[in-house]
Amino acid sequence: YESAKQLSAATITPPVALALGPERGWSGADRVTLRTHGFDFTHLGSRVLRTETACIAALTLIRARLGLL
Repeated sequence: YESAKQLSAATITPPVALALGPERGWSGADRVTLRTHGFDFTHLGSRVLRTETACIAALTLIRARLGLL
């Protein structure tokens, strides 16, 4: 994976748009497109999660960082 920054330590300011990649990871073209649209790459940890699990984990971390839990 490309990013060394964990989502749990990222600076998050609203509004937030979340893009979750497939279990096999983003393609090079996907990463270029995301960067073009201002996305900041982070990760959820060293283990590969199923997409539906990653979504719940990421939303929970974002809500916690924003003080919404």
